[in-house]
Amino acid sequence: MGLFKSDAEKRAELNQEGKQLAGRGDYDKAIKRFEAALALAPDDEESLLNLGSVLASLERVPEALEAYRKAARLNPLCVEAANAIGMLYARQSKFDAAVFAYKEALARNPDSALLHNNLGNVYLDRGMLAEAYTAFRQASALDEGFGERYLRLGINSFEPARLEEGIKAMEASLKGNLNKAKASHDLGQLYLQRGLYDKAIAAFRASVAIDGNFPLAQADLGTALHQRGLHAEAAKAFEAATRLQPKNPKHWNALGLALDKAGDAEGALRAFRQALKLDPSYANTHWVLGQAYQAQGNSARALAELTLHARIHESGPAVEECLALIATLKGCGLEEARAEVFPMAAIEGSEAKAAPAPVSAEEYMAKLKAKFKGGA
Repeated sequence: MGLFKSDAEKRAELNQEGKQLAGRGDYDKAIKRFEAALALAPDDEESLLNLGSVLASLERVPEALEAYRKAARLNPLCVEAANAIGMLYARQSKFDAAVFAYKEALARNPDSALLHNNLGNVYLDRGMLAEAYTAFRQASALDEGFGERYLRLGINSFEPARLEEGIKAMEASLKGNLNKAKASHDLGQLYLQRGLYDKAIAAFRASVAIDGNFPLAQADLGTALHQRGLHAEAAKAFEAATRLQPKNPKHWNALGLALDKAGDAEGALRAFRQALKLDPSYANTHWVLGQAYQAQGNSARALAELTLHARIHESGPAVEECLALIATLKGCGLEEARAEVFPMAAIEGSEAKAAPAPVSAEEYMAKLKAKFKGGA
């Protein structure tokens, strides 16, 4: 540094050096630069904010809070300090303190979309949907870029009016400055929930065009295409999801369903086997794999998979359909199939596995064929 620089110029250089050091991960040296700047001017807001940021990154929360609180006292309108205080409390699961900090800051900065949004995040983490909805709506009204959080309430809300509002907020927010890959994906999820498959497909395709390494967007694109009956295209999307997340059994199961509908029985079997290799308890895969083996005429393997499916589910309509198929394959009655699948229940005379009403295997098979005739 030059010998004849003012204290203000020295502080500026120290803060710039500190930020560069922090960016390289050299936090100890960065802290020393910020502390040196504060030695020149203990009430310098920029130095306090920079110091608080590095301390927070190191999880030195009490020291970070001290720096941010001092900055907030010096400048009550400093949104950055107020927001950091609320976030640090939330990070420590001190939700009441976080809510208080955000409300106190909003009393001074009522037009801060950031503060409204992050207050909404705290409410959402606590399961307070109504309060979170209000906070996100206020944030979105102030800055359409915050529609992403507003959308989360639309997705989770049981009120259709809010769901429609969530769609409108997200459509508007896509014009703002936010993670457009995630925003397009979230909008696609809303369209998918409403059964607007073409719009969902367009939104998911926009998401993967921005970020081709977004596995959930690829998987949801596959789901939307599958619902539209575009099974070959759906399989390609699910294949992309399996490449990005090869250890996720849901992607492999979905790929198997799509390939089966696209007429690739062998490919479907490979996908189903991979799903079960990753998670042997994945009951739905046992179900579809059992049907696939049945279609191939491999009754022994079909019975093995169907039996596992029934035992995992234990009871309910899914088990009754499965038992009906087992009974058909074995050429026996429903109760005999039930006794073989659940031998202990038969011995103990348990009523837990009993069907809600006596129905013949033929009737169950008729229902089953009707259910699966149109699609998965």
